[in-house]
Amino acid sequence: MELLLTSFGEGDESHAVVTNPFYRMPPTMLALRGRYLQPDYAALLLADAVVLDEASYDRLLHRRHWSYNIVAKTVRTLEAEGFIRLTNYGQLIGDQEETIKADVEHELNSIREWLPILAVAVERWSAFVELTRMQSPALFLSDGDFSVRAALAHVSKIAQVTKDAQATKDTPDLYIRSWPRQTPQLVDVLRAYLTYVHRNIALSRQLRIPFYDWYDYQPFYERKLRGSGKRLHDQMDDIRKLFEVSFPEFAVRSPRQLIKILTDRRIVELRELVASATRGDVQFDSDFAKRILFEVLAREQSINRYRSILSYALLPLGFIPRFGTPLQKAAEEAIARPYEHTQRSVISWFYLLSEAREGENTSTV
Repeated sequence: MELLLTSFGEGDESHAVVTNPFYRMPPTMLALRGRYLQPDYAALLLADAVVLDEASYDRLLHRRHWSYNIVAKTVRTLEAEGFIRLTNYGQLIGDQEETIKADVEHELNSIREWLPILAVAVERWSAFVELTRMQSPALFLSDGDFSVRAALAHVSKIAQVTKDAQATKDTPDLYIRSWPRQTPQLVDVLRAYLTYVHRNIALSRQLRIPFYDWYDYQPFYERKLRGSGKRLHDQMDDIRKLFEVSFPEFAVRSPRQLIKILTDRRIVELRELVASATRGDVQFDSDFAKRILFEVLAREQSINRYRSILSYALLPLGFIPRFGTPLQKAAEEAIARPYEHTQRSVISWFYLLSEAREGENTSTV
């Protein structure tokens, strides 16, 4: 499947957005690798190709904030391998602008329904802000063309307004009437959130592919899509669990590792396994890890036994003058490889990740 990466602030030219370091950038995990924003490799492993906005691509490669360096390298690598498809999000939305605007204004008539959702979104983003403050002071304090502090201060204001509203959640209408100076700000905040969400849903439906956006926006999509958009996020959670239980010390950490896995035909089995977990057919827990470990050990022992018997059976070939030993080895490999393939194909995803893990120490950012 193709996966659409959203473009933050697409369609919004307000000063608070265009001076934001995330403006027109694709989403990342709400996590850092060192002082840099971290691509969500788990999401990328689920896609055969990624759809990216042309403006996002240009800004990411040529006018990005330094915190996006790892993301930029990942996108370059994906494009070089043919995994990126560029398109113009603004043109795709086109004549839907007025419809989106009308739908958003209609939803703003029911502010009380959106307050709990906004509260969750702000809580998630605030946690990331605190993480940034502790782990990457350079990012938190950076200024200039991309005012991180201004963006974070804007979020702090949103958080305070939402907190005040939640404090009177039993009578939100009373809150709105009692705080006339706060109401326009709250409405503007919700308008921005809902417009952005509507635009991404419209893009997804027009292209007929799922989309991936920032984690803090997920509550809005769950409310808008009534759970139908939750499957992709469930699959992302499942593939992370698979890493945790099967390879607790391994995670995809570089574009090279990502490409190595994406270009391997065994990625199909990995995606099928994740899909079965999302359906509830498999549960990634400690019992699953033990079963896989025992199965791998049993299959490797079977392969070793087969090779031992085969080596003994082909021993006479080694006595042929001059060509005996090479001929024996070649015959052994030719006969053993199909058997090994058959044994390992049942859990080919395990060997795929295992091989990627072996190359982890040699991969670079």
